[in-house]
Amino acid sequence: MGVLWRCRGWSNYSYFPTHVIDQIGTLFLFQIDLIVVNLLFGATLTGEYAIALQWGILLRSIAGMLVGVLVPTILSYYALKQTEKLIKITKSAVKFMGLAMALPAGLICGFAPQLLTIWVGSEYAGLAPLLVLLTAHLAVNMSVLPLFSVNVAHNRVRIPGLVTILLGTANLILAVVIPLVTGWGYYGVAVAGVIILTFRHTLFVPWYAARILNIPMSSYLRSLVSGAFAALLIGGAAAGIAVVTTLPLLSTLIIAGTVISLIYGIIVLGFGLTPFEKQLFESYLPPRWRIFR
Repeated sequence: MGVLWRCRGWSNYSYFPTHVIDQIGTLFLFQIDLIVVNLLFGATLTGEYAIALQWGILLRSIAGMLVGVLVPTILSYYALKQTEKLIKITKSAVKFMGLAMALPAGLICGFAPQLLTIWVGSEYAGLAPLLVLLTAHLAVNMSVLPLFSVNVAHNRVRIPGLVTILLGTANLILAVVIPLVTGWGYYGVAVAGVIILTFRHTLFVPWYAARILNIPMSSYLRSLVSGAFAALLIGGAAAGIAVVTTLPLLSTLIIAGTVISLIYGIIVLGFGLTPFEKQLFESYLPPRWRIFR
């Protein structure tokens, strides 16, 4: 506890008004789309949109739990003034998040028609493209969540808060304009959210964290690549299996999902992590599960 309180961001009251602004902007980024769909297209299409949206909400919840494990370590290195280790661990944290989010995102996108058929019925399998649009980008965009703790630790939350509310407002405007101009319906609302969130998470967030730590922005961008590539491979493999298999839908999801997950885990643990990242990963495991020596 003493380590955390040494971080200025936790002891400076100016953090809290800015945090409120940031939360308002976050609501505009993540919660406004369903309201816009309802106002523009009515309750029936809102229900369809909400079905696909639930999987994106699930992935964001998973990401929130994962980042909750990593953030205390990042804050402790800041409090101990170990800047080099802080930089190293934030790079690894972004990579971890990307690789971790790639598995559920890839499986959901690859098996989108099958998931929708089992969950709500075959008449909703046509929502698969919308489901992919709302979830695929999260494999990359959620991977930068650990970098927000860099802003908090250094008490540099004002600019991110202002940027968030500006981008949230832009998201609202685009969510209304794109469907009306293009005729894409609720797909236009989804596209607006993807554009704004991707801009914020792949450009601004890495740039601002890199600026605080005085390192090149490319340091974090390289960490994003592995998660994006993994999600693409997993999604492609899942979609390919779904096309060629003759097993019942539920059996396909269980068997193929398990096999893909096991193979992916072996590849990542065996070849996808550096020695430092393997040690870091192992430090979060119970002693009896530690395999890297």
